[in-house]
Amino acid sequence: MSESNKEKFNDLITQIMSKLINACPTPIGLSPEDFGFPSGHVDAQSMFYEQSLEESFLNDCIKWLKDEELIRGNSEYVVTGHGLEVFDSLPDCLNTR
Repeated sequence: MSESNKEKFNDLITQIMSKLINACPTPIGLSPEDFGFPSGHVDAQSMFYEQSLEESFLNDCIKWLKDEELIRGNSEYVVTGHGLEVFDSLPDCLNTR
């Protein structure tokens, strides 16, 4: 049985945020290999880089997290304060509840 898009999205978002929360406050790169995905390749004729389907999905998830302001960065990423709150990972010293 194949995973639904919703399940893949949920799983990958959880993995991405876990990596970033564990690395916080240090920005880190997120590559397809970090999640067990194949990388794309350079097309021999066009010489353009072609992403694998999994790499494309990873980049879509990263873009969504950035658009929702849960993470920030371009080639390296860090979780935002909002992202820490949403994932219930705000450090005790910053928790005002």
